[in-house]
Amino acid sequence: MLLLSCGGSYDHNSPAGFIRYMEDPANGCCRTVETNAMIYKIQLATPQYMACRELINKTGSIDAELWKKRLAELDGTVFFIVKMARKNKENTTEGTSMTDQEHAAQMEAYYGQLAAADFSLIQNGSELQKLAYHFENNYGLSPENTIIIGFSVKNVQKDLSLTFNDRYTHTPAIKAEFSQSTISQLPNIQL
Repeated sequence: MLLLSCGGSYDHNSPAGFIRYMEDPANGCCRTVETNAMIYKIQLATPQYMACRELINKTGSIDAELWKKRLAELDGTVFFIVKMARKNKENTTEGTSMTDQEHAAQMEAYYGQLAAADFSLIQNGSELQKLAYHFENNYGLSPENTIIIGFSVKNVQKDLSLTFNDRYTHTPAIKAEFSQSTISQLPNIQL
């Protein structure tokens, strides 16, 4: 896990190196969209990325058999991890009469139950089916809240365009595009 946070060179083909590669904005798999009030960090999360993160977090390493099993379970799915943070505390989108408890309840209701309908993933002009949605509320303990959303995809090796119309912050068309060339250049993981 230390490799994920240290500088210097790394092996893109190792599980930890693959995660660093995916999370490095220079490689095109992590996009940032800034609006007047919010910053959205959108991470492309292929089955390989999700399996690496999950298995390294659970065991600190990756067992080849668990790796194969988890990849088979995630096959046909692509995920996106969306981290949302306010640009600054003074630049809020809530009404001035709203209390913190009201704000928290409205935010939880929208992101926890309604926001999934405001995401779409387009590939080859077709909208793909949503398979999974999860909202992680930080309850004010960290500056970001996280959404994980998964879509059914037959071929991850084609252009993907994710759009989120955030009705809670009144921010339409938050868009992140991931090109076929970026996706096809992902390193192969060597166990």
